[in-house]
Amino acid sequence: MKYAYLYLVVFVINKLMALVVYVLLPDYVYLIMDEDSLVEYTSALIFLYAFIMAGSSFLNSKEYRKALIIVFAIGLLGFLDEMSYGERLFDIKTSHIYDVKIDGLHDFFIVGCIMLNKSMHSHTLYLCPIALVATAALLITLYKYRLILIKEVVTKYIYPPYIVLLFFIVTIFPALILDLDLLDLDLLYMLEELLEMDAALALLFFCWSMSPPRKTAKLCQPIQ
Repeated sequence: MKYAYLYLVVFVINKLMALVVYVLLPDYVYLIMDEDSLVEYTSALIFLYAFIMAGSSFLNSKEYRKALIIVFAIGLLGFLDEMSYGERLFDIKTSHIYDVKIDGLHDFFIVGCIMLNKSMHSHTLYLCPIALVATAALLITLYKYRLILIKEVVTKYIYPPYIVLLFFIVTIFPALILDLDLLDLDLLYMLEELLEMDAALALLFFCWSMSPPRKTAKLCQPIQ
């Protein structure tokens, strides 16, 4: 659990540091919230490091290979996404969908939300009953198989590396929501960039937690 606790400490510290910058050093807030700034490049490097570590662990370990290959893929995509797939570095022209510039995978989430919003406005009469029925069916299914699900989770997934990996989900989804720019606030832009960095850190901490412990050499060898 040490990596989970350490991650939480880092999570709190970087939020406090960002708050200090926001309140006391407003001239340097751009380093946190702007594109191609310190935090974004740091996030990109962390994603890249997680990608490399996950690949190395995948090759050297026979356990949890499915989780490692997922982290391997997410690390690569996260790095490319933070770098906008070279769009700004190499002045690549990108397409627009619903006036959204597509320079990363997260932009498809924004497009999806726009499409869903348009669909809900035009098909509210049909979507509400369908949503209610689907929600009821899901709740009934979860209740029916609750004991099996609890047993499955407890025996397989209450494991420190998976707890660290859960932090990735907990941080990346709020970052995606904030990326919708529903409110035009500098503090929210800053929080979005910090959460993306936190998501990258969660992948890195997961890889560290999966690394086999190093064997310490014995200082005194018995005399043969």
